[in-house]
Amino acid sequence: MKAVKKYLAVMMTIFMIAGVCPATVYASPEEGNVTEEIVDAEEAAPVPELDEEADETEEEIAEEVIGAGVQVGDGVTATYDINTLAVVFESYGGTLWKDWISKLGIKANQICSIRATGTLYLPPDSSCLFEKCTNLKNLDLGNFNTSNVTNMAGMFDKCSRLTNLNLSKFDTSNVTTMDSMFDDCSSLTELDLSSFKTSNLQRMDALFGGCSSLTNVNLSSFDTSNVVDMDAMFHGCSSLTKLDLSNFNTSSLRWTYGMVRFCSNLKYLDLSSFDTSKMRDPYDMYLMFEGDTNLEVLRTPKKHSRSDVDLPITMYDKAGNAYTTLPVVENSIVLGKTQAIAQEYSVNDISECAITINPTSYTYDGTSKEPDVTVMDGTTTLALGTDYTVTFSKNKDAGTAVVTITATDTGNYEGTVTVDFTIEKADAGLGFGVKSIMKKLADADFTIPLMKATTAGATFTSDNTAVATVNSATGKVTIKGAGTATITASANANANYDAGSASYILIVEKTSQKLFSDVQNPGHAYYNAIYWAADAGITKGYADGTFGINRNCTRGEMMMFLWRYAGKKEPTAVSKSPFKDVPKTHTFYKAILWGSQKGITKGYPDGTFGINKNVSRGECMMFLWRLKGKPAPKAVAKAPFPDVPKSHVFYNAVLWGYQKNITTGFTSGPLAGKFGVNENCSRGQIVTFLYRAKSL
Repeated sequence: MKAVKKYLAVMMTIFMIAGVCPATVYASPEEGNVTEEIVDAEEAAPVPELDEEADETEEEIAEEVIGAGVQVGDGVTATYDINTLAVVFESYGGTLWKDWISKLGIKANQICSIRATGTLYLPPDSSCLFEKCTNLKNLDLGNFNTSNVTNMAGMFDKCSRLTNLNLSKFDTSNVTTMDSMFDDCSSLTELDLSSFKTSNLQRMDALFGGCSSLTNVNLSSFDTSNVVDMDAMFHGCSSLTKLDLSNFNTSSLRWTYGMVRFCSNLKYLDLSSFDTSKMRDPYDMYLMFEGDTNLEVLRTPKKHSRSDVDLPITMYDKAGNAYTTLPVVENSIVLGKTQAIAQEYSVNDISECAITINPTSYTYDGTSKEPDVTVMDGTTTLALGTDYTVTFSKNKDAGTAVVTITATDTGNYEGTVTVDFTIEKADAGLGFGVKSIMKKLADADFTIPLMKATTAGATFTSDNTAVATVNSATGKVTIKGAGTATITASANANANYDAGSASYILIVEKTSQKLFSDVQNPGHAYYNAIYWAADAGITKGYADGTFGINRNCTRGEMMMFLWRYAGKKEPTAVSKSPFKDVPKTHTFYKAILWGSQKGITKGYPDGTFGINKNVSRGECMMFLWRLKGKPAPKAVAKAPFPDVPKSHVFYNAVLWGYQKNITTGFTSGPLAGKFGVNENCSRGQIVTFLYRAKSL
């Protein structure tokens, strides 16, 4: 059977070399005999003729054209059909090996078609991947993924029978090298590379070298800003008649040796955007146009950084004098044997054009302004990017902004012109959204936000600080007493905003409760604090209608005031009262239990709380300090009160209260200048301490 297989392989190879479609060969399973049946031409799959490049014997070739399910990559297998000379890759996300042809056991010139049944990733180095596939006519790249490829040098080199290539799905965003990619693809007639992303590309030398049938190539999307080498890029593209490279950015370009050499039918060549500043030697551009005998129009940059580049073709000025080097400024030149006049540059000063901007005025809003710019030369509208560029300055803040229009190096204009436009100051735009608001003495601090905050900034004031004070920067209001106050936000004019103001009326109601008989005078020092406490439910006064303004406060009453002040939060239930003198049935039980659990009070060493003992001013300040979380006061060199030295157990609490303006100590009488740390604290003093601390 091996002999039969070898005979079949040899015969198939003979047919292919002869350019004859191979017969379909059958083996009879019953008789074991080999018979031949020539299939009609309509039914047989044609096999393309092979280039006879190799010197192998028929037997050697027969051995080389076998292969089925051979691993040719990571997760990639390939089959080779000896009848159609087709390679089919089986892959579902695998990566092809660079040496896939040798792994398959065939020669490159024995392949006529290639396709993949699933997603096939090409290797990062895909150089020469299909090189010398001289009989390849059908290459289906639909399932090929090139996102990992960095090197495409010589990828299709010498694929001389390919007439078309669909590269629309090629991802070239990571590719740095494409030299000789299509070299000697002599049957290609068109190439659309408009989908190529080439921002990382550095080498394009011999990219289309020897593409002698190429009549059109679309390079409109090519980013050539990092390309250094274009040697022989179009060498031998003898069917090209027009080549427009005006979109090329050649700021990094070093070499163009023989770039369009022997493009014998080329009539129009646009190199008007070429930057030759990196050309360090005349030979960097040597033989660039050799053999371009039909070139009629050569668009060159108006300005060149070099003037010593040897020209391989004869160029004349209008007077008939031959150029021997590339002209520094090109207006009109005569090229080649035909001596046809090249395209003329008519260079005009762009400042003589009519410049229109729209709009001409804006109102400041913190964003940069860029009006539309139109440039007219008579009835001709100049093209942005081609004829001129636009930049803006001073175009964010109020004032005069500037548009600068600069002629490009590639257009027919030169010079620069500026046009002004205006950015007006914005209205301060202050507004509260309310005209008046009603509050009660017990209400917490509040802020009415401005409807439109501006970078002009606002300063807040109150016209009646006895009723309310306001934070000048934030607008936060603290109620001080009953009555009416106007809260105003004012903004001064600055660079971008006009001056402005807004206000609202604050009405603070007197307590809805009946006035205490011993607190009738609104001018009393404790008046606002007492009625604030009454409104907040902290105190109810006595049954006889008095508040007891000067009565000493007991420790039990003090803890009840604090508990109500903190929101009457429910303490954790316990089986036994923590203090012997506070049974569960006592009116103050919950308040004292809560204070104990919060660490506000510890009671006395004998296990009592001292519920009916008068509370001292020092104890009162300690309880309040602990309620606020024992914040650390600012360190001072000297204690503010002589009766509370730094070593005193109440020192931190009293110092904190002093620094927060909760207490000022005594200002008159025998205790003037002292805090009165051991003095009994009256009910009026206690609610005043709480009132002053309510916003902390």
